[in-house]
Amino acid sequence: MKETEGKLRSRGLVWDDVKIIKTDSGAGFNIEDFKEFAKDINYDSGFGTPVISDSLIIAGDTWWFERVDYDGLEGWRFRSMPDLDILVKGKKKDLLY
Repeated sequence: MKETEGKLRSRGLVWDDVKIIKTDSGAGFNIEDFKEFAKDINYDSGFGTPVISDSLIIAGDTWWFERVDYDGLEGWRFRSMPDLDILVKGKKKDLLY
């Protein structure tokens, strides 16, 4: 829970900015239920088998946090919609190295 709140704060977000909390199983959570469920989950984000479902997302209007893990390290990754006003028409060369 502290990890999630820290990630929200690091992006200038608060719980009121959250619109949905869900997993791939179709399970959705209201914020208060999520806080209650998450408060007792303890894990070492730097060691061992991941504890939190990697399909969990917390999302707002144009952003979301998704769970990531690599070799037992787990945490949140921030994602956001691109600013569509700054996109320019791509060319084939833009797809290649």
